[in-house]
Amino acid sequence: MSNPKKMMRLTVNRYFKPIILLLSLASVSTLASDFMLQLKAADEIRSSDPRTFSVKLNEIRKHSLELSEQETYYLQYLSGYELAFKGDIDAAISIYKDLLQSNADQEQKFRAKISIVNEFAILKNWIEGLQYLDDALKQKESIKNEQLQSLSIMIAAIFYNALGQYQLGYNYSEQLKKIATTERQTCFAAQLALDAASQLGHIKASAQAFSDAITQCEANGEILMASIIIGVQAKGYLLDNQPEETITKLEQQMPMLLKTGYQPTIGEYYSVLSEAYWQLNMQEKAFQAANNAVKVQSSQAPLNGARTRAYKVLYQYYRSHGDNAAALDAYINYAESDKANLDEVKAKTMAYQLAQHQSIEQQSRITLLNQQNRVLTLQQKLTENQSYAQRELIVALICVIALLIFSAIQSWRNQRHFRKLAEYDGLTNIFSRAHFTTMAHQLLEHSQRHQESVSCVMFDIDHFKQINDSKGHKTGDWALKNVAENSLNICRHNDLLGRVGGEEFCILLPQTNLKQAKEMAELLRQRLSTLYTSDSGYDFSLTASFGVSETGVSGYKLEGLMHDADQAMYQAKIRGRNQVCCFAVNECNSLEKTAPLLTSAPQTKQS
Repeated sequence: MSNPKKMMRLTVNRYFKPIILLLSLASVSTLASDFMLQLKAADEIRSSDPRTFSVKLNEIRKHSLELSEQETYYLQYLSGYELAFKGDIDAAISIYKDLLQSNADQEQKFRAKISIVNEFAILKNWIEGLQYLDDALKQKESIKNEQLQSLSIMIAAIFYNALGQYQLGYNYSEQLKKIATTERQTCFAAQLALDAASQLGHIKASAQAFSDAITQCEANGEILMASIIIGVQAKGYLLDNQPEETITKLEQQMPMLLKTGYQPTIGEYYSVLSEAYWQLNMQEKAFQAANNAVKVQSSQAPLNGARTRAYKVLYQYYRSHGDNAAALDAYINYAESDKANLDEVKAKTMAYQLAQHQSIEQQSRITLLNQQNRVLTLQQKLTENQSYAQRELIVALICVIALLIFSAIQSWRNQRHFRKLAEYDGLTNIFSRAHFTTMAHQLLEHSQRHQESVSCVMFDIDHFKQINDSKGHKTGDWALKNVAENSLNICRHNDLLGRVGGEEFCILLPQTNLKQAKEMAELLRQRLSTLYTSDSGYDFSLTASFGVSETGVSGYKLEGLMHDADQAMYQAKIRGRNQVCCFAVNECNSLEKTAPLLTSAPQTKQS
């Protein structure tokens, strides 16, 4: 499974603890008179030695009244970087935008612009980030400073890797290798290229390129970059079923990484370690590492790949120890995190497609303006040669009309395409979660007004992660498509079917009571369990667990209806999978109760 969750936050640390300066500041008399040199010196160590960087800035701030205009703007930029590194991203962006509106020189403004791109990557504001990045790349050629040109290429590689456009990220990182002006940029280029190549599956964890890049970064004091590269390599070993190598790499580097305080990568290390330990049946170590992965990140941190992996290990640990309540909590956290990651991937894809669409429209407008200019030119020639100009004008007008018609048709097609992307899941071609939710609210409001019963069926493919891991994503996609196709075949024309999670589906059945919905779910369960899977290239068991609720018990609110069906589905999971459970209030008030729900299951239970 691709990891959009590995996106690079290379120049800031959103959750870095406030820096406490333990050493006294140098005296005023020792401060050099050339403030520009001092600003540049601070700039050179801003990420490799953030503590000293802050000390230097505080010394220069004492002389703020003595700085020239451009020195003041330079200090302003570095102050924005300092805020971003400490986690105040919004304040940093505000400073950078003020610089763009100031009298700062062109290079300083350009630097502020590419820094905004970097911060938007951290805030996951992909649409604005792409706009600023496109503007910066167009402006790059007018910048004479080769180091800034290299920096803009580096930011482009960072942003596209974060956006999940790894081929573009790899292309820009390779450009950076060729034009890098400092050892630091060379280190960053190697890290970005290895990250993109790993995501694209173009490099093995044992490749010499990893060792070369790690040695180069460590030699230049870029411990964080070296640690990130080792993390990428370790995950590669884990994908290659070499957990021992994964543990060796991460445990050796962990002491150096902890000194950086960079919590996103620390959390990533702990989560990968937890999975490696679990594969080697080192359950206690896996449990401790998973807990550390969750704890090291703030509760306000977004759900990401590290936490998803950690929650999965916690779920497996609690389940193996018979703690069903804790296992269920961990599984819920795992499912929520996994869904959040899936939603983030979709948001990135939509942002990138929207940016491409806007670019096409902009090019169309430019073409149209060019045609209009041609018309004006022909009108000027009209006075010179009336008959000739009239013929040319007619031709031009026909071209303009044809272009307008073509643009209108193209715009309509694009709008229809994007509407379909928004309403339908791209893989299964059934309703997306967002469109399903909208249609479901309308259906429930109509049914409530007419006092018509509505039933909800939630179901989840059993052991889907194992299918993906052991047989590949192509087989997993085959399973999702066939589950959706079989569900559509059973649904009536007015039933609503949507994919509401990675392997989770929901059906709303209007004018249907609980008994009828249970029968429909049982029919679908039987169809899936007897599905001929060899067409996928593998012979495996494909089953699902079902939960059923009804408005008579759960009410006409979609959230309550789906929640109760989800509770019943979890009961089906806990009771062995491949069965149908109906929601009943008394049993679902406490998932620890052993009294059975209304259950339909096959004669032979699956593991």
